[in-house]
Amino acid sequence: MPNIQSISLVSASSRYGTVPDSASLSITGDLTIEAWVKLTTLPSQAGNPFGIASKKIDAERSYSFEVESSGDKVLFNVSDNGAGGTSRLSNTSLVVGTWNYIAAVYTASAGQCIFYLNGTSDGTQTGFPTSIHNNTSKLLVGALNL
Repeated sequence: MPNIQSISLVSASSRYGTVPDSASLSITGDLTIEAWVKLTTLPSQAGNPFGIASKKIDAERSYSFEVESSGDKVLFNVSDNGAGGTSRLSNTSLVVGTWNYIAAVYTASAGQCIFYLNGTSDGTQTGFPTSIHNNTSKLLVGALNL
């Protein structure tokens, strides 16, 4: 029986998923993104960050959730104006070769994000904008930018 509940992505390939823009993806307030990831190598070894989910194309940005390019932590980014954005990292390193359940819970009114690793809080980061820029970009799964 084929697997119809998940996708397998390889960071060194050009495989990724896209979801067309819709009202349900035009999130300007609170947001939770979660995923199961199993890294076979760290992004710093592969040379690129690993995009888990993002809504940005070129300079038009809303939000992104990724494994950072210089190490092994989860990064969450929010842009309130479509350019640049504010990024913060989780506290704990992901374990290579093991399934990691990761989540970022962004609370717009507080300008904060709580990271979770394997169901346990992994730190609260503050200093985020209090809204997310609404754009018409596709939601990318397994990629950061097209």
